[in-house]
Amino acid sequence: MKITTRILGVAAVLAVIAMVVPTASASCIPASQFSTWGAGGYFYVNMPPGANNNTVVGKFWAKGNFGSGNSGTYDDSAWLKLYGPSGRWYISGATGDPGISGCPSGSNLIIQLDNADGSSLTLESIETSAAVRWDYSTLNTDFNFAQKPRPQVASSSRVGTSVNLSVNTQPQTGGTYGPQGAAVAVAPSYQLVVGTGSADPGSDAGAYSVIGPIVPGAPVPASVDCSNTATDKWIAIQTVIDGQGSATVGARTRISCNPAMADPDFKHIDRPGRPNPRSGR
Repeated sequence: MKITTRILGVAAVLAVIAMVVPTASASCIPASQFSTWGAGGYFYVNMPPGANNNTVVGKFWAKGNFGSGNSGTYDDSAWLKLYGPSGRWYISGATGDPGISGCPSGSNLIIQLDNADGSSLTLESIETSAAVRWDYSTLNTDFNFAQKPRPQVASSSRVGTSVNLSVNTQPQTGGTYGPQGAAVAVAPSYQLVVGTGSADPGSDAGAYSVIGPIVPGAPVPASVDCSNTATDKWIAIQTVIDGQGSATVGARTRISCNPAMADPDFKHIDRPGRPNPRSGR
């Protein structure tokens, strides 16, 4: 009985230790906190109408070192939280929580939020030695999403089974927040992507393939494969922050693959209300 009791006692102690020691998947020991609540006060993420943890894809990573320290499987529902009494959202997480890949440390921390409506929010904070190691409250503002830009087709022509395009875009306005006075850049770069479907493929970036980079104000040539005339192509803009593509794309522009629509006027189909110069209207 004494041996049995002793074994049970050891098992109880091990159970307690298991509850207080982070699991093997919690890479940062001790854990470091990141939050929009901190030394600067209480600041909130203003979510788009109807947005929640089901419509938003959130991730974070150590700036310039995504592979060695990122959010992994640590779902945004654990750190992007609704403050019930106000109906507002805030960020609060720890790098010692299960699911994190590697250990984000030794650099700024970038947070990327992408919503299903094609909008996004990017935050960057300098690492400090304070209790909240990455304290986004020091940016001294609430945080608003911004819509990703939409590609604009300047011209188009059909050659065989391909439709050749000249595409431009505008820069995203807002949606990025970085350390005040610090020499950091959280503004996105852009790449043109293409999807396929008889209907809009939606905003999930996984439904698109990359055509190439695009710089706002500098039209680029692009070609889409229209060998299947039964479906159309949809081009969109994906933002890129610190080498990481956004989880959603912006509003899509439809490229008809029907040869009967090869007339250059088809490029205007997503600009409702624009007069057709050939119709006399």
